[in-house]
Amino acid sequence: MCCSPGCITGAPDTHGARSGTIVVEAAMFVVGLWMYLRATRARDAVGRYGLPALLALLVLSYIGSLVEGTPPSMRAVAIGGIVFGWLFVAWAGWGDKHRESVVGRYDATL
Repeated sequence: MCCSPGCITGAPDTHGARSGTIVVEAAMFVVGLWMYLRATRARDAVGRYGLPALLALLVLSYIGSLVEGTPPSMRAVAIGGIVFGWLFVAWAGWGDKHRESVVGRYDATL
């Protein structure tokens, strides 16, 4: 993304350091996952196996977005975003209902 005055679009590496972005996003994902796993535990098999399955799908989707080229159209982006966005939200909500908090209500320490 070209955000500065005088920036030349189409120049090599106009998006900045892609590897830096990937490292920061991966670190945020891992820290968030670590916090969630420390604060919850599975109540049943859905809570135990649904979370790893969702995480695998999220990671594979992210890797796919890095490997694949540009989407064929904005319509494809919109449809994919709507379908998979709601799929991920529904799956996460369903899995979270099968997990319970291990942190006390007023305990802020993890």
